[in-house]
Amino acid sequence: MRKLEGRRKRELTLLLKVFIVALLLGVIPSIVITHMVSHGYHRSRIDELESSFADLQNMNRILRQSIEVVDRFTGGEVEESTEHDWKLRLVNGHFQLPLDFQVDLAVVEDGMLVDARIVEATQEMLASMRAEGLRPQIVSAFRSPNRQRELLNQSVQALIDEGYAPFDAFERINLSLAVPGSSEHALGLALDITSTRYGILDGWQTLLDEWIWLRENSWRYGFIIRYPEGKSDITGVKYEPWHVRYVGLEAAKEITSAGITLEEYLGIIQVFSNVDPNAS
Repeated sequence: MRKLEGRRKRELTLLLKVFIVALLLGVIPSIVITHMVSHGYHRSRIDELESSFADLQNMNRILRQSIEVVDRFTGGEVEESTEHDWKLRLVNGHFQLPLDFQVDLAVVEDGMLVDARIVEATQEMLASMRAEGLRPQIVSAFRSPNRQRELLNQSVQALIDEGYAPFDAFERINLSLAVPGSSEHALGLALDITSTRYGILDGWQTLLDEWIWLRENSWRYGFIIRYPEGKSDITGVKYEPWHVRYVGLEAAKEITSAGITLEEYLGIIQVFSNVDPNAS
């Protein structure tokens, strides 16, 4: 009986790992895995499913790094602070901030406001960039919901003036400019960072040394590139190389090394520890 229980436990662990890889890659809906569990599929069927991932691009890297994250959470090492961790609060089109949300703000530089708890980390990151001869500048930090509404209305109206239908204009703008309550800028944890040499928020940012540095080093200060390329179907936001988000040192390292998004990272936490990162 104990051998049987041990085998079932190992199979369940493997199935959980396969599930999280599928979740990260977005290639197999969770309903398929649930169906396999409910119908008692044999281990060989699970192995077949796992091996099918081998042909996907970067599968080996993602699998290895994802499993390391999964093992840490399933090993009972989840910190209690994660349950109400302000650094990991998810804000997007599906998880909006309450109307009464407030945050203690402080100036980081040039009148830009951020959550007071990330001022030191932000200043250290910018100082490190400048020490290497780079010229970073923050072009956007905290934005109130009212300011977000103004920007959205202005952008939509500009497209309408160009001839777009109102709905089409809104749909087009919504990929790059969130509706009030669904923008990370209202958290005070998000920054748009460019170079003093080129401050336009477009694809040319990826050619700048400042962005290359952020991509390779921002995690060392607790930041991630929040809206990476090829992940808009998960984040709901187009590729924004200039947009960095503070998530804390540990999460930034894991998210960056695994090549995943905040949504995917929080999915791991919720699946394996039944934690609601937005609990208040």
